[in-house]
Amino acid sequence: MPEKKVSIFYFTGNIDTYRQLECEDIEKFSENTKYDDTLFVKKYVIEQVSQKIKYAKRDTSRCYTNDSPIIYVDIHGMKLCINAKGNICWIKKHGRYELYKISDKVAYLLKCNSNYYNNMSMNDLFYDYGIKKYGIPNGYKDINASKDSKRKESYKILVYFN
Repeated sequence: MPEKKVSIFYFTGNIDTYRQLECEDIEKFSENTKYDDTLFVKKYVIEQVSQKIKYAKRDTSRCYTNDSPIIYVDIHGMKLCINAKGNICWIKKHGRYELYKISDKVAYLLKCNSNYYNNMSMNDLFYDYGIKKYGIPNGYKDINASKDSKRKESYKILVYFN
């Protein structure tokens, strides 16, 4: 029986790089980063997300996007990256990442269940397609709102499901 866990790594805030990030870069960052937190999610949520990713369609409408991936997910050995505001997705198949499109709901569920949105200010939330469509998640709190808190550059979350 496969292990009941999902690994999610993401950068917080605006990422300024001299070049566009690639999924391979984020995958390496994730491999070299310890977990910051552990979360528990209902099994049906992970199964729903997993199924939708498994049957995602290639996005052949564009061969290049200037939207960098900033979220890396390893869900049952399926490795993928998602951009910050939408549902552009790169899925690793046959050893390389290819451009796919997942639903706004899947991107939203992954972000909600990894506390990704808690690292965004209330103003920045409304640029996200999932937030526009499904609303602010229950329990949202801007963890960077406190003047005393120092923003972490990235988080790695271990998600168990039950």
